[in-house]
Amino acid sequence: MGANTSSKLVSFIGISVFLLPIGLLFYFLGSPSNISGAEITWALRNTFSQSFLSLGLVFFGALIGGFGLLSVPLGKRGSFFRLSLVIPYFLPPIFIILAGFQIFPVFPRGVAGIAILHAWMNIGMASILFERFLRDQFSSEGDAVQVYGISWLSYVWFGILPRIGSFVRTLVMAFFPLFFASFTIPLVVGGNSGTTIEVLIFEKMRLGQDWSGAVILSFIQILIQAAVLFAVLKPQDLQLSEVNRPMEWLGKKVGAVFLVIVYGLFIFSFFASFLGSVGNLGILLTGNFAEVFWGSVVLTLVSGILFFLLTSLICFLRPGLFMKFIGLYNPPGSALLAFGLLILGLRVTGLGIWIVYFGFFLLFLPLLLKTFILPKLHELQDQINVAQVFSASDWQIFRYITFPQIRPQLVLAASVASIWCLGDFSISRILSSSDWFFGLMAGSLLGSYRLELAGWLCFGILVFGILNYLLLNMVSIGLEKLSRDGVKNVIG
Repeated sequence: MGANTSSKLVSFIGISVFLLPIGLLFYFLGSPSNISGAEITWALRNTFSQSFLSLGLVFFGALIGGFGLLSVPLGKRGSFFRLSLVIPYFLPPIFIILAGFQIFPVFPRGVAGIAILHAWMNIGMASILFERFLRDQFSSEGDAVQVYGISWLSYVWFGILPRIGSFVRTLVMAFFPLFFASFTIPLVVGGNSGTTIEVLIFEKMRLGQDWSGAVILSFIQILIQAAVLFAVLKPQDLQLSEVNRPMEWLGKKVGAVFLVIVYGLFIFSFFASFLGSVGNLGILLTGNFAEVFWGSVVLTLVSGILFFLLTSLICFLRPGLFMKFIGLYNPPGSALLAFGLLILGLRVTGLGIWIVYFGFFLLFLPLLLKTFILPKLHELQDQINVAQVFSASDWQIFRYITFPQIRPQLVLAASVASIWCLGDFSISRILSSSDWFFGLMAGSLLGSYRLELAGWLCFGILVFGILNYLLLNMVSIGLEKLSRDGVKNVIG
């Protein structure tokens, strides 16, 4: 079998696996349903309201934060500051929910509460995207603006805002699928007035046993997401080059202060939720905590190792069609995905707990690949092409070129995946019948407003994630030593 045929076969299998839950839904498409048009309209109104309100808050926060980041130097301290802004984006939603409940004794429910938490999680990432957009599009105009004495406000109002359309499209492509298919936050803070499509799917499936109604809602959700993304999709909007020219002339320190306040408040409220309640640890350690603890240990190790091996396998095979598919693919909502896997679990015996791992794989792997792995593979493509000219095999390319240079990204992606898995209480709540790891137990404690105990569990999730990173990093360094000679052995 030729390399091209093998790549196509791997791509076909990978794409089929990711489309499997959606395909399973067709099984129930013709079943009777008691869902009404008014119910669908009500859920759609709430979903669109919270999605666009979240986008609006993120957009205005990114405008302030992006100009603020231009005033922050690009050195090591600046890089550390920017990195700290994306941490909430990569944490499970339970962290931001806990911080929000800590700040507001009576947290606003409904659409407003959902949008506040969505914005709080994502403003940092959006600000970095806007900063990159400004550097990519306007860094060459700095000399002219300063020579002609154009004021900052005039340049922003007449020079930047009229040309901001590509950034708005990028923002929609990056965040609309997350907001529209959000499940955990609407489930916790939505209430009756914030019932979204995702929550209604959950209610139809888990509470009302109206599986056909859940299928109808799922397909409506998929079609709307696809239509919105197709309407705004212009791939060149996402192709931002790395421009590192100083742009302090356009930056505003007040924007950097805004970001410090926003995320300083997050850090303070998160730690304040549990550090003052050390005496309550005894309550947490009673009951089935030992079972939950060891379940969390197993989940952390297994998920970290599996994601490390899967992403390494993709780097070795480099299936082109599959990687293009992942670049355009947005995972379905948690309720829809869990619904499809619940059907699979009922039809295939012996899956047990592995159905939860499979759900994590389908939900998290695409974002990990797009965030950590595919950009680095793109950087290495020239080196790979040179090695192929010298007739290097796929194994030699992986051993001497790809793995040594992409190892840090593989370790980081696997560690983030373990934190996401350990902090999930949405898809796992649907597929699990008991609290068997930290995320599920923390979700139950949040439901009863035991913030201090949920905070300790969230802290445990962070500790487990960091330990998992250190372990994977140590093991991967050992593997890298096996190929220490590097590229020169292949093309030297």
